[in-house]
Amino acid sequence: MTILYEWKPEYSTGVDAIDEDHKMIFSLINQFKHSVENGEHEFASSELLDKLIDYVNFHFAREENKMSERGLASLTDHQYLHEDLKFQVIAFRSMEEQEKAAIIGEIGSFLEDWLINHIIKVDVPTFRP
Repeated sequence: MTILYEWKPEYSTGVDAIDEDHKMIFSLINQFKHSVENGEHEFASSELLDKLIDYVNFHFAREENKMSERGLASLTDHQYLHEDLKFQVIAFRSMEEQEKAAIIGEIGSFLEDWLINHIIKVDVPTFRP
């Protein structure tokens, strides 16, 4: 059984909107992993991944806007990290179905690991007062 990750207090950035976004992204990743585990590969690699991409784009724009409002010098580096993840997810989304099927189980773990590391190492130090 897939281990599903849940929100922990140490993930809090102190910015409610960003924390709520992160919780939603965890939920979407968990839905993705659950679908893969249940053999719903095509659904996971199309509809759920599209939903995740859309929400992540929304979240990244909000997060970058908050950084800009605060005049944070790390904004450009942060944007680069966001663009890199978007590029990787879009590359996966663009693969042929057979290619996706071969690695789909790893995608949920990759996204989860990226999110947790990004929150703890980048977002929390950036936003927490």
